[in-house]
Amino acid sequence: MHKKSVHSPCHPANSQPLGYFHRHGAIVVESAPVLAHLAPAPLKTRIAGNIITMSRGLAFQVLTPVILLLAGFLALLARLGASHYQQARAEALLRLKRLAAACAGVTIPRTPLVLEIMRDMSGAELVVCGPDGLPMADEAGLPLSTLPLAGPLPDTRAPANLDWPNRRWLASLVPLDRENRHFLAALVDRDPIDSAAREALLGTVVAGTAAGLPCLAMALWLASRMGGRLARLKRQTERIAQGDFAPIDIPSGTKELEDLGRAINAMAFRLRAHEDELRASERASLVGQLGAGVAHQVRNAATGARLAIQLHAKSAGEPIPEDLVVALRQLDLIELQSRQMMDLARPPRPDRKLVDPVGLVDDVVNLAGPKCRHAMITLDWQAPEKPSAPIVADAEALRMALLNIVMNAVEAAGPRGLVRVRLAPGESGSASFRVADNGQGPSPRLAGRLFQPFASTKREGIGLGLAVARRVARDHGGDVSWTREGDETVFTLTTKAPSP
Repeated sequence: MHKKSVHSPCHPANSQPLGYFHRHGAIVVESAPVLAHLAPAPLKTRIAGNIITMSRGLAFQVLTPVILLLAGFLALLARLGASHYQQARAEALLRLKRLAAACAGVTIPRTPLVLEIMRDMSGAELVVCGPDGLPMADEAGLPLSTLPLAGPLPDTRAPANLDWPNRRWLASLVPLDRENRHFLAALVDRDPIDSAAREALLGTVVAGTAAGLPCLAMALWLASRMGGRLARLKRQTERIAQGDFAPIDIPSGTKELEDLGRAINAMAFRLRAHEDELRASERASLVGQLGAGVAHQVRNAATGARLAIQLHAKSAGEPIPEDLVVALRQLDLIELQSRQMMDLARPPRPDRKLVDPVGLVDDVVNLAGPKCRHAMITLDWQAPEKPSAPIVADAEALRMALLNIVMNAVEAAGPRGLVRVRLAPGESGSASFRVADNGQGPSPRLAGRLFQPFASTKREGIGLGLAVARRVARDHGGDVSWTREGDETVFTLTTKAPSP
């Protein structure tokens, strides 16, 4: 079995953070605000504007049908009142027609007593008059009329409205002989007819108003209640438009408003995610542009240092002193980290070929060994008993990703800690790398965004190692995940064979 364990007493080394400088040398630590890039201004205010319009028009939308219904109801009542009046008038006309039919061709005694009896039967005032409209008298000189008259009657042979002398009548003249020398004037008082129509109309209007006002009041209450809820939603969506993505309170009591509140919360969650992504993208772009220049200079300096050490090692003869070997490995580590910074500013160009996973882990352990010995950390690496099949991968990128995970575990384990590295060969040229440490594990505040760029609680940390490792793993068809197993934190990097 291949086993390598590194353990030596010494104090931990403080790693130097990579600074971001502009031309005056000031450190750049903040990215520009990104909320303005989430959406155009009209799109950001459209949601609040729609709710404002909805709130303002809600009372109109709720009250309009009720008002139209009440107006239609009152119009119906008016129609019923008019119909009642017409019916009363028609009944009066019918009485006149029946009276005319009864008098036609019949000889009626022309006495005041007979007229009074006919008045009681027909409900009409009766007057016997001549062609000139003047009332006539009987043999005793008594006027043949059931009401006192002060002048001649107008000619109303067709039923018509008559204002005479100071009263309102529905009048009709009925001839009592074929020579048209004597007429019977029938006068029906219109005031009772109009009074009955007004009373009927008033009763229906009162009944309709009594039924309609509660409906109107209820509509006003509903509109006010829903308008208040929409006004609260409007204020909360205005906060979202201003960049406050905190969840809003869900209105209760109305399913539609509850659904609207949930939709707004879902929108706010997605906007927050987009903002985080854009902020991370801006920061990554900024760091990539600045870091690429710094990494280029560091890499040139490291290359010069490497040449000097190699010349010194050549002059020292064989075997090469251990301290020179350690220095060369640390220069390799600097080169990998510089390349990692340069890759942030440009898209990766994978160079995939057959790679020995055991040799890859050996290289990573050799690079991390000096720091582990300096911090008295035990780095336990045991290769599989069975030979591991080669995998198709970008060796440099995968080595950098695995080194980031191992160095993260070394820092988490702390002085006198333990880091274990294992390799589990997969099927069809895939592999699984497990790195465990006995540190305290990620804090709850960091656990949810552990793989996001610049997510770090370390004062000297940049927060790019795990994000880069996950990107590399996913470029290789796998992923990076972590879990807490007992007292250990375990990170697993997987790769899959590319599709044919």
